[in-house]
Order: sequence, then C-alpha cells, then structure tokens
Amino acid sequence: LTLCLQTQALAQNAQLEWQKLNEEGKQLLQAGKMAEAEAKLKAALAVAQKLPPNDPHKIDTLSGLAEVYNRQNKLAEAENYHKQAISFAEKAVGEKNGASNLASCLNNLAALYYKQNKLAQAEALMIRATSTEEKALGPADKGLIAGLSNLAQLY
Repeated sequence: LTLCLQTQALAQNAQLEWQKLNEEGKQLLQAGKMAEAEAKLKAALAVAQKLPPNDPHKIDTLSGLAEVYNRQNKLAEAENYHKQAISFAEKAVGEKNGASNLASCLNNLAALYYKQNKLAQAEALMIRATSTEEKALGPADKGLIAGLSNLAQLY
C-alpha cells in the first residue's frame, strides 16, 4: 500500500511538473521566443516520459515542439515530431478525446505537408482526420466543419 501511494504521488508530481513546463513552453512559443520554447518543451517531454506509456500529455508536448520547428522552417524536425504525436495519439484513440487528439495531430501534419506543397499527402491526412472525427462524433456533428473546411481549401 505504501509503495502504491508513493508511485501515485510521483506520477502526480510528474504531471504537475509537466504541466508547468509545457505551459511555459507554449507561452514562449506564442511570444516568438523559439529557443526558450524549445528548451521548455524538451524538458516537458523528458518529464512526460516518466508518465504511463500512453499518457496523452506527450501528444501536446510533441505537437508544441513540432510547431517550434515549423516556425523556424526546420520542416524535417517538425515532421518528425508531428509523426511522433500521431503515433501516441493512435494508441490513445479509445480514451477520452482520443479521436479528437488524433484528428488534430493528423491535421497538423497535413498543414505542414500543404506548406511544402505535398498536396497528395496533405489530402490523405485530412481525409483520415475527418473520417476519424466522423466515426467518433457522428456524421452530423458540428466538430466536422473544421476538417471539411480544410479539405475544401485544399481543393
């Protein structure tokens, strides 16, 4: 029982530390301080590695790092982090907001491909993202509008 409580306390401390670092990283990203944002988000990712294997916190941090690299026009690095975020999101599809997280990650990578004029790859990801959300939310849900709008802009 004591070991179990200690393990829970460590996980809770790691989540709090991750949250602080991740939020600071996002604020620095929004302020355009890319080097500082990258450092905070990498520290947040290191903390997130201590959390359970399929913990969705990693998705948010990986997506943040992808955006840091995207804004610096380091597109190969951005693509790598987007793909890692998708990998974690795919494992969490059955969990709360899992399909939405996956769709968001797919759309983020699609936007990167669109920026690089890789339109066929962008289209495939956008279709997959819309399909993922449709399965989770239902065909009449308003949440599908963004994905369909992205596809319309592509065409």
